[in-house]
Amino acid sequence: MLVHTLPDIRPSRTLRGGQAHPRSSTSPTRRCKSSVADTLSPAVTFEQLFMLSRDALIVSDVGSGQIVRWNPAAERLFGYSAAQAIGRSLELVMPRAVARLHREQIAHYARTGEADVLLARVPQARPALTASREEIRVECSMAPLEVPGSPPRYVLHTFRDARCLEEEEKHALGLARAEAALAETEARLRRCEQLLAESTNQLQPCVDRAKRTSERLARVASRGDADAKDRLALLARVVDGRAEHIQGVLDQLAETAAIEAGTFTLNGERVNLVPLVGRVVVSARARSAAHRVSFGAPQGLTALVDAARIQQVLHDLIDRAIRRNPRGCWIDVDVRRPLTASARIEVRDYGRTLLAREREQLTSPSEKDRGWCLDRFIVEQHGGSLSLEWPSDGGVRVVVSLPTNRTRLLSAAAAQESPQSSA
Repeated sequence: MLVHTLPDIRPSRTLRGGQAHPRSSTSPTRRCKSSVADTLSPAVTFEQLFMLSRDALIVSDVGSGQIVRWNPAAERLFGYSAAQAIGRSLELVMPRAVARLHREQIAHYARTGEADVLLARVPQARPALTASREEIRVECSMAPLEVPGSPPRYVLHTFRDARCLEEEEKHALGLARAEAALAETEARLRRCEQLLAESTNQLQPCVDRAKRTSERLARVASRGDADAKDRLALLARVVDGRAEHIQGVLDQLAETAAIEAGTFTLNGERVNLVPLVGRVVVSARARSAAHRVSFGAPQGLTALVDAARIQQVLHDLIDRAIRRNPRGCWIDVDVRRPLTASARIEVRDYGRTLLAREREQLTSPSEKDRGWCLDRFIVEQHGGSLSLEWPSDGGVRVVVSLPTNRTRLLSAAAAQESPQSSA
């Protein structure tokens, strides 16, 4: 084994303030330890520690930056033998950026003699290069060495392999991500369970009413009198309306599940909003004879929207106006073009004035009101907005604002996909 010796190199006993350690009286125990240390040759003690250390120890010359000592642990860590490393620059094992910082520290120490620039409270994590030019992570610390009677000339570098710590950090990070994903999955499962429970509670009364209506329908059909025909027609419309309501609840359930799963998408196409809204108005007139639903619109107003979903939103808005005023009222549905590249759809009922509690339920809906939350979500995914107004003469005005150009819809779709991809 190649051994290079230096004339009595020992760790510097200089304090950070430039003062030597004071020689004070010591206890018997400390004097015993000192006497044992004094019996060992400083060169032998340093040589043994240097060669047997499990950390990579490298001694470099302050003036030239060349390596003058290289222990077996350094051979194992960096892949260079002592013969290959000694006499070469210490920057052999440093990436370019680390080497530049190291030169500045050594130059400052050589110029001023201040050891603070080398000493650190804790080892510094930094990259290093092996003989195969592989970049590894190490913990590095430096300490000045002194030769008695000579100015500071050597620096001891200690390198410790930190790749195991890096693997531990990666493992801890992966574990944290897995725990976060598990917590999110459990939260989604709880929301799905709650959604199923609420949907069951909401559907059960509708199913019970449909059963009672079908029973009345069967009884009327069995009579065979003159009024049975009109009575059957009325009951058939009731059954049809309740079946439509059940279908609407099921559709809301499917849409909410898609939002929770992150699979909600818009099928945008260029649509003329005037006939689309007109079909919704005709359907509302057929459902309720007690309500006068009027429709106003320009000759045409096209927009890039998901026609089925916008029709779903308008159907729900008109249906809510009907339910708020069961005895009947006027309902105006208007399509307007207030600005370029925008469309405005208003649903205005002239019914009763809502209480403060009812207004609060509309402006800040709870999760139980899935329909209203879904309406707002669909409009916002189109890049639009859904707002409420309270006219002084009573009733409610719901305003749906939509962009009509392709750019705004695509930007809204991109904003929708961004949180899902990062999750």
